[in-house]
Amino acid sequence: MLDLNVYINNSVKVKLNDKELDVLEPSVELIMKVNEIESDLTVKNQHAKRVETALLFLNHNAQKVLITKEEVQKIPYEALIMLIAEVATMRYKADADPN
Repeated sequence: MLDLNVYINNSVKVKLNDKELDVLEPSVELIMKVNEIESDLTVKNQHAKRVETALLFLNHNAQKVLITKEEVQKIPYEALIMLIAEVATMRYKADADPN
């Protein structure tokens, strides 16, 4: 049996300041939003687009804690890139392990 709840509840733990979040695997809806955000990605707007993507990912958490854009903008750039990569990687793990 394919248990879709395994994917729906799949998460990565993220600590941001004093908040511990279980950031959930991106849903199809979330991936479509990210695709829309990144559709006009350029060198000039890449930082703003990455902040927007990270904000979407962080706010897709099991605790339903809302993170602000200001909080994301205070994250070091390298940490922002690692966050996006880690969350994006979750969807590729499903290809390798279709439960």
